[in-house]
Amino acid sequence: MFVQIDTAQTIDFALRETMLRLRKRVFCEQLGWDIPHCNGQEADIFDFNKCLYLNWLSGLGGDLFGSVRLIPLSEDNLLTTVFKSSVDEGHQAALSRSTRVWEATRLCLDETMFNAQDRPLALIKLLFSLFLACRTIGIERLLCNCDAIVFRRYRSLGLTIDWLGATPDFRHGAVCCLSVAISDQNVGVLDALAREAGAAPVVFNGLGIAAAVALIREHDLAPVWNTDHRGTKPTARTKRRVSRATKQLPLSVSHSMKTGSRLT
Repeated sequence: MFVQIDTAQTIDFALRETMLRLRKRVFCEQLGWDIPHCNGQEADIFDFNKCLYLNWLSGLGGDLFGSVRLIPLSEDNLLTTVFKSSVDEGHQAALSRSTRVWEATRLCLDETMFNAQDRPLALIKLLFSLFLACRTIGIERLLCNCDAIVFRRYRSLGLTIDWLGATPDFRHGAVCCLSVAISDQNVGVLDALAREAGAAPVVFNGLGIAAAVALIREHDLAPVWNTDHRGTKPTARTKRRVSRATKQLPLSVSHSMKTGSRLT
């Protein structure tokens, strides 16, 4: 499996256009969502934020099979803005700003690329590559929203999913707000299903992983500034640590389901 991971700034123009056309076809035409679209493409304000695009391709510059958008909770996103009131009061803490928790939305597959028998297997492969990418980056939990049908489909795979709340009717129907840990159990479930589906080893490419890892490391190493009257400033040592953490990492990551993931 060839999986391209890019930022909003590094994604290839042609791939971005193909991805947004797929999103328009899936969410606006097939699902009937009442969301902004233009010139056959679907995009919202969060596509111009600090987001990652995970695109499953037939190869470098090849056909697009599926796509997911990832946004860290340290940035504005759908769940903490548009759907915040849909999250139950007892689960609002799940929306706390963090670079270890990311929102995964606009997950879609180009069903024309698969026959009816292979479509459920395609979803497993896309989810498996998503969870492996999260493991590689250091993302500990994903938040998402979906309709009830997709929620039941996720549950049927054997994933452990936490329910955060729902809105009964949001223009295009009920929306479920969910949280799923990138845990050994959930990764193991998808690993087993991917093996059964005959998934090839996942190969990651693109600048997205390096950018995401740097974002998390920078946040983890950032000092908590002293806000008292003395106005403590960061030391030279702290500045060097943050600088080292944000240097560019290797551009591709290979994963073998037998040997685990490794940087190459």
